[in-house]
Amino acid sequence: MSLATTLQVPGRRQRRREETEQRILSAAVRLFEKQGYTSTTVEQITEAADVGKGTFFNDVPSKDHILLSLFGMLRVEFDHLEREAREVTDVRAHLRAFARRIVTAHGRPNILRNVIGIAMTEPLIGTAFESLVKRARGAVTRILEQGLRMNQVRTDVPVEILARNFQQFIFGTQVLYSINGGKEDLQEWLDTMFELFWNGAATRPSSAKQKQAKRK
Repeated sequence: MSLATTLQVPGRRQRRREETEQRILSAAVRLFEKQGYTSTTVEQITEAADVGKGTFFNDVPSKDHILLSLFGMLRVEFDHLEREAREVTDVRAHLRAFARRIVTAHGRPNILRNVIGIAMTEPLIGTAFESLVKRARGAVTRILEQGLRMNQVRTDVPVEILARNFQQFIFGTQVLYSINGGKEDLQEWLDTMFELFWNGAATRPSSAKQKQAKRK
């Protein structure tokens, strides 16, 4: 075996492992979305992913760790959101696009509904979920702070409170949509709730501007 071939083997093995992990993750997400986390078994995941149980446990220590992997993927999104905060010029448009990306991803409303219940009883999931929620709030806070600097966000309410309200709107929309059976347009739900949030978060017009507007 040549040196070049020897050096390529670990790369191929790593790619195969990553492909297997992705198949497992994708299959698990579909099952969680369809029948719930608790009702989904490892056997069902391995069958849907077309991998053996031995392969599953080589790559994933437990079913709980699939959720932890999903949390990790979301954390990457929040890290990206925070890194780009200083470059944002239109906070309303940026947060609206972010909300659409987070909420309308395949399966997330139903999965979130499951995760909230599991987090209440499973310490491993609960601790990781709490950390993720705090990370997300921190990222949204940085965006809202940018809004303050550009006079796009009201100054009489702390941005930490506004960020918490943003999360309440995100969670509430997903959970209620899931409870409703997903029978309506999620995008419409999301856009309506976002406008209500933004109307409360945006810069308040000054008294002089309000009086001038009334005269018109």
